[in-house]
Amino acid sequence: MNASSLARAEFRHVADIARAGETVLDVGCGEAGLARHLPHATYVGLDPYSYAMGTEPDIRNETISQHAVSHPEAYDVVCAFHTIEHVADPLGFAHDLATCIRPGGRLLIVVPSRGSAITEIPNFVLNAPPHHLSWWNEDALRALADRLDLLTEAIEAVPFSFDTMIYWMGRCSPKLTGKRYFRAHWIWYGALAWSWLLGRACDAVFRLPTAAKPSALLLVARKPG
Repeated sequence: MNASSLARAEFRHVADIARAGETVLDVGCGEAGLARHLPHATYVGLDPYSYAMGTEPDIRNETISQHAVSHPEAYDVVCAFHTIEHVADPLGFAHDLATCIRPGGRLLIVVPSRGSAITEIPNFVLNAPPHHLSWWNEDALRALADRLDLLTEAIEAVPFSFDTMIYWMGRCSPKLTGKRYFRAHWIWYGALAWSWLLGRACDAVFRLPTAAKPSALLLVARKPG
């Protein structure tokens, strides 16, 4: 994992929320980069595909549906970063997340924002199933919290960190997308290749502008009680 991914804004946000001695569940944890920001808390990561299982930190080969059965209301903070958009049943997935939260605990979810650089790139594979299966904006996140009977505390834009090339690709790509993101046409394929080549060059040469519009959203919601 590179240094930029260790400094992800959502990781710092969890570190600020989790108090000393609290428990944090990180669903879809990958290499558990979040754990490095939580020396003061007890960390558990879930990821059936992580190669870091059996080492420190505590990463378990379980799905959230399996874990929720045996760990109801077991965690003070439950996180799912860039995960819910990849599942076929986002509401069921989120319900399992909420099941694991203690009363008074918090849920943190990060998703790609529909109205951002990521949707300005024509024929961009990250936007297509089986990669992204759902799209999210502030209203969708607020509705999700309502369906889970959670209290929305904040919905915030997440600054770029590891994904700065997406910003440059969106900025450099011809403006073809709108109501559609894909089209089987040579102009669209050419636009994708152009945005990748030029975006890669810009990402290597230039700093991210301070006014760059983020491409992700963070939901912070609390379980009553």
